[in-house]
Amino acid sequence: MKEYIENMLISVKNYFLSPQFWLCIIAVALAILLYVWINRSIRKNLNKKDDYDQTLKGIPLVLNIIKYIILTLCILFVLEINGINVTAIISGLGILGIIVGFALQDELQDVIMGFAIMRGHFFKVGDIVRYGDIEGAVIKFDLKRTVLEDIHNKDKVIICNRNISEITLISENLDIQVRAPYDVPAERMRNICTRIAEEVSKSGYVRSCVFEGTDGFTDQYIIYNLDTRCEKDKKDDVLVFAYGIIQDVFDEENITLPAFSVELKKEKQK
Repeated sequence: MKEYIENMLISVKNYFLSPQFWLCIIAVALAILLYVWINRSIRKNLNKKDDYDQTLKGIPLVLNIIKYIILTLCILFVLEINGINVTAIISGLGILGIIVGFALQDELQDVIMGFAIMRGHFFKVGDIVRYGDIEGAVIKFDLKRTVLEDIHNKDKVIICNRNISEITLISENLDIQVRAPYDVPAERMRNICTRIAEEVSKSGYVRSCVFEGTDGFTDQYIIYNLDTRCEKDKKDDVLVFAYGIIQDVFDEENITLPAFSVELKKEKQK
């Protein structure tokens, strides 16, 4: 028994002094450094000031997945260094990985796209976006899904992040066209449009409204454009406000309103 223990201690001592042992130590150290680097990189790219706080809740899950992947690879490498054939193990893990991949492919796509959104800052909580026929405010965002609130009826819409490419970010730009008959002198009409822009600017939802100039001509009227910046979810309210102002000003100036004197042009994309 004593001889057995002595031989075992000698074997352990020899192993600690062998290249295999130090290669194992290096492999473990590199695995730890890799995990720390990935952890810091992910958290560094998360900008809390940009309202991605909801996404932070999903980070521990992702980091755990990464940790176990690195741990598995490290164990396989250590076994290979110590002369253990890991081919069968790798084959088994490969088959398991394929099965898990098929089962979780949608979830993985959601997470990958969630990271892409964060890195690219495509949108953030509070932004107004269009998804199909829905225009809504982003009220929640995490690695798997985006939740919108319809700005018209306040319905909640949940979108998987893998479908996020179908979302369009709506800017705060609102071009208002004022259509006037040809019998109104150009200089007079410019002064009227400047006055209209000043009145529209008084809306609490409007950040700025500036008369840009003549925007085009038709057979019936001349088009003048007001470049407006307003809250993204209040464009309908701003238009109603602008309709009233244009009607009042045209009445005061004895100008006959052509058909469709004001319209919302195609929204500019950021």
